[in-house]
Parts: sequence; structure tokens; C-alpha cells
Amino acid sequence: MATVMYGSKFYRYIPRHKSDRFYFILMNTQVGFILKVVILSAILSFVIKDEGKLIPLTPTNLNAIIVVLLPTLILSLILGWRWKKNKLNQDYF
Repeated sequence: MATVMYGSKFYRYIPRHKSDRFYFILMNTQVGFILKVVILSAILSFVIKDEGKLIPLTPTNLNAIIVVLLPTLILSLILGWRWKKNKLNQDYF
């Protein structure tokens, strides 16, 4: 049995099967978060290493700049959108 905080309330979680316990650990703990990051990193690494050869890219300066700056740009857009959404929600309270 585990106590889970959901929102501002605490609930008791009783896993019925072993797979439920694994799902709880994977989804609701820091160990689960680290496991998810490691697994996704390994999958991404495999895709880049083995399947990346299928994409015909020429090694130019422009391609290097795009590859380096695109993740930062995407993340900044997502975080800016979330910040704006949260700010709009706080104005009404």
C-alpha cells in the first residue's frame, strides 16, 4: 500500500497485481522518472546511430546551426506558451 498525493489530497493506492506495482513505481516516483529518461535516451541514441544514416544530410554550417538551435527554440516556445497560459489563468483568481 502506498500513499499518493493527487492535487492537494492524499489517497491510498493498493496495487492488485505485480504489474500494477511496477506501473506505480514507473509513473509516480523519482526512480520511475529516471528510468523513463534512461530508456528514452537509449532509444533515441539507437535511432540516431543506426537509422540516422538513412537521412541524406550534407555537412554544412547551416545544417549544424539548425541542429544545435532547433531543440532550444522548440523548448523555449513550449515554455513560453505554458507561462502565458498560466499567467492568463492566474489573472482570473
